[in-house]
Amino acid sequence: MTAQSEHWLDRLATPHTRRQGLKAALAGLVLTLPLMRTVERASAATDPSACQKGCIWTANQTFYREAEACRAQLAREHPFSRYFGPVLGRVSNACIDRAVATRNISLASCNQPFCPGFNPAAPGGPCDSCTGSLSCNPCPDVESGYICCIYGPDDCHGDCCPSHTAPGCP
Repeated sequence: MTAQSEHWLDRLATPHTRRQGLKAALAGLVLTLPLMRTVERASAATDPSACQKGCIWTANQTFYREAEACRAQLAREHPFSRYFGPVLGRVSNACIDRAVATRNISLASCNQPFCPGFNPAAPGGPCDSCTGSLSCNPCPDVESGYICCIYGPDDCHGDCCPSHTAPGCP
């Protein structure tokens, strides 16, 4: 009669040393690291200009918020600013100038491939409202350039963008 070979489950049941456990945990971590990259990076890596529309939209929205804050500051500091706006407008030029400079810097990065520094899921970005299991997908058909979707950006069968298909899909 031949000896039975050891089953891999029997090997799991035997006691292991701390070193063997740490080696197994490290091997598991190394094998799962490629799966941990974000969905935005995976989709942005395929098209260098996919982020451009959303980046420009975010730069404009940030400028509008900052300009409105400048107008509110002017109204607080000068209660009669609505009557003497052109004269007092010179007082708030420094605030507006900062907002314009910030917008110009953001727009310059939007014109570069892959929009360095732009994150659509950041606060104030087009995917700020994508919560839970919703994915942030590039979509040139919407004003902000991105759309929240239950499907990932590389899913060929469930693209949420009206007239757009995921990269590499038929």
